[in-house]
This record gives sequence, C-alpha cells and structure tokens, in this order.
Amino acid sequence: MIKTARSNGEDDYKFAFLVHPRDKKDIFIKFPILKYVPSCVLVLIERYLSPVKVSNVTGLKDSEGNNIKGYIISIPMTAPRMLSERDRALNQIRKAVRFARKKGVKMIGLGALISSLTYGGKKLIDIPDISITTGHAYTGYNVTRYIFKITDDYGIDLSNVTVGIVGAAGSIGGISAKILARAGVKKLILIDLQRKTEVVNELAKGLEGDIVVTNNLSALKDADFVIAATNAPGALIESEHVSPGTIIVDDAQPSDVAQNVFDRDDVIVLEAGAVSTPGIKSNFNIGLHGAEINYCCMAELLILASVYHDGHYLTGPPTLKYVDEMQDLGERLGFTLAPYQNMHSLISENDLSKVMSLCKGRL
Repeated sequence: MIKTARSNGEDDYKFAFLVHPRDKKDIFIKFPILKYVPSCVLVLIERYLSPVKVSNVTGLKDSEGNNIKGYIISIPMTAPRMLSERDRALNQIRKAVRFARKKGVKMIGLGALISSLTYGGKKLIDIPDISITTGHAYTGYNVTRYIFKITDDYGIDLSNVTVGIVGAAGSIGGISAKILARAGVKKLILIDLQRKTEVVNELAKGLEGDIVVTNNLSALKDADFVIAATNAPGALIESEHVSPGTIIVDDAQPSDVAQNVFDRDDVIVLEAGAVSTPGIKSNFNIGLHGAEINYCCMAELLILASVYHDGHYLTGPPTLKYVDEMQDLGERLGFTLAPYQNMHSLISENDLSKVMSLCKGRL
C-alpha cells in the first residue's frame, strides 16, 4: 500500500495537517486580540477569513536523517459553523488544500471534522498534485490500544469486558469494532443514529460475539469501556448514561463527553488521540499535554511523510490491513501512546486504579 517517491533533498517534500477551531476558545489561542471584538465580527471572520498557516511542524526525519518540513493549516470556521454551513466549509477546506499546495506541500492529513465533511477525503481527490490521508487507520489502532493496555495492566481478560462504541457507523467507530473483535472482545454495544442503523447492522454481521445494535445511549450503562467517535458538534454522553467504573476513550473533536462526566471521580475520560511522537513538535497549542504529543490522525500523516509516500493513502473507511501497516511503521518511528490525559489534565495512575477497581468489581 505504501508507494514511495524519494526526496532529492531535505526541502523538496512537505506535508500539511488541516485543522479547524473546535470552538471560539480555539480561535482565541491563535488570535488573543479577538477576545475583545463583538460576536458579529467573529461571525464575519468565520465566514470570510481565508485559511491560515498556524505553525510549522518540526523534528520529523526520514530514515537517513533528513529533515522533512510540514505545516498546520487551519480553516477559520468552528465545528458548529462547519456543520451548519457545510457547503461553505467544503469550499474553505478546498481553499486550504490549494493554499498548502502553493507552499510546496505534497501530502495532506485531515483533522477533526474535515474528514467527515469531505466524505473521507473523496471531495478533495480531484485537486491535482496533492495526496490525501484521513488518519483513521492509525487513529483506530490507537483508540483500541488504550483498552488493550489498560486491560493488560490490570489483568483483565478481554473476553470478559463489554465495550460500547458511540459513532459505530463512522470510519473510526467501525474499524475500532473490527480491531476489538479480532483481539477477542466478545461483547460490543454499537450505537449510532437511527438513520444509520442499516450501516451498523452490516458492521455487526461481520463480527463474532454478543453484539448489540442500538441508538439508545443509556445502553452504555452496561459498558466497561466506551469509545466515543462521532462528528457531533457538541457533547452527547451525559453522566446518566454511564456506570461507576467506566473508562471512556474519547476520540471526538469536539468532545462527545459532557462536563458532568468529567466531574465524576468514579469515571475516567481519556483523550483517545494522544500519541507520543519523540522529537516531533507541532509548535501550536492543540489541547494536549506535552510538546511532543500529537493527535494520532496527524501521526498517520507524519508516518507517511517519513517514508515519502506517493499518492492518496486513505480516503474512506480503513481496513485491518491499513491498521496493521500503520502499527508497524509507527513503531519504527518510536511512536507510543501518550501519558493518560484529557482536555483538563494528566490522569494519575492512582485515579485510574480507583476507577479500575470499580470496573473489575462489575466483571
């Protein structure tokens, strides 16, 4: 699947990771002065400001030690605005791709809602001289790896746990279900919107074990682990939906998890997308704890750039073959799971142990 086009020098291959502000607070991180302007001005900025480069990504090298330069480029629209004005959002995303191409970029990674709004990048592949990846293969691998690590560390048999997946019809939810089932998880609760039930039922047909398909978030009360991976503009999972001793692996940007869940001391919410990328910095506050911690969708882009991948890599849902390929290449770069964390803080082993004690008591 990996096709290479070797570099003739350290400056002739560049990559760009496309992002967008999750909410107004993200805009203020880059442009603090905007805290003091009227809301109507922010609306105009979201509608008419062109995509901007927000930082240089530094530290990525190829196998011969050559530097590979990259950028983070943001469109100015927040998540709610993108979902309410999808045509305008798609136009801004396409402008961002062309903007990146003018800077010499050859490969583009799609962050947050950008993948879903471009149908897994398919709405971008007509733009010439650019290669696309969604990041969903490496994301699916890392989302599930949190569950594998915790169950292994606490001596829990995977066949005994129940995992709920919110957003099961999506690329990340779907591939996570397949990875979990392949690893021996026998009990899955697949949750998505009523209109996506047919897609989820089709996914369930290919999985062995006790598979529940529902659109009722209250079904999560039976889950020991929850994967949250929707493209909703706001929180879906409320405190009433989860039982004491639940670990939520939250991959949604913006978060799928309400603040009242974060406030509980008998439930833990983990940032699913956090990957340690030794020596590689985004040089921008992306909401993670650590200068060399990046989102795994961006890490997939870093992996492909490091081997000079040529051509579109992943547009649309990933398969297990893509997951296994990303796992292997990520390990070669020394990428590992980041320390346990969420948007609020790092999570201590003591706090995790308290919740896992409750979890084990339910098994």
